[in-house]
Amino acid sequence: MIKSESNMCINIISHTEQVVKDALSLGINFFDTANGYSAGTSEEYLGHALKKNIARHQVVIASKVYFNPGRLSSEAIHRKLFTESSQKN
Repeated sequence: MIKSESNMCINIISHTEQVVKDALSLGINFFDTANGYSAGTSEEYLGHALKKNIARHQVVIASKVYFNPGRLSSEAIHRKLFTESSQKN
């Protein structure tokens, strides 16, 4: 990763954390995401921002599994695998 890409990533993470903080301060505790948003990074960024700002049991996270042959295997949408990956954050 080149330096400008690294700085951009840090800015996106920082912005995501601020948006999540603002939402939480307004009483919003429902977050909707999907592995197809921003090539899957939206779930990762949301997970990190939530982990830094609130206990997991205090929020509701909705996610969707995008299936597209060649991008995501049918194994990846199996409930067990989805559950395991969602519990990592």
